[in-house]
Amino acid sequence: MPIQNIRVFTPTKARRDILTRRQKIFLVSVTGIILLALILFLLFTFRTTWIVLYHNSDFTVMSQVSDALDDAEIRNRLSSCLSRIYVPARNYNEAHGVILRNITTATSLSLVNVINLMGLGTTEAVTLHITRTFSTA
Repeated sequence: MPIQNIRVFTPTKARRDILTRRQKIFLVSVTGIILLALILFLLFTFRTTWIVLYHNSDFTVMSQVSDALDDAEIRNRLSSCLSRIYVPARNYNEAHGVILRNITTATSLSLVNVINLMGLGTTEAVTLHITRTFSTA
């Protein structure tokens, strides 16, 4: 068996011995750059893309949302200022459904927050109108 290995690698060794030092350094450098490019490509291709699921709320609602996502075993993370919850893009719809099922019954969640949860952004004028309309009802 060792004799067969020597026969397999002999042509490669002979070719490598013919190269000058500069050519060997160039060959190793090019190989390293190609490997680094491949690793970076795979890293950026298969990394998790995090998107905002919920934002602009007080801490109690944020903790309710985070707890509901944890109970449903959906990965999530809070932003550093505790104003946004991020979920992986592939779990967005599932997380959105969990929040709508579990959190909308909470008393601290207003109609404006439910509209924001549904992805319907509101301007300040619309928010003020909704608040005035439903606070008198």
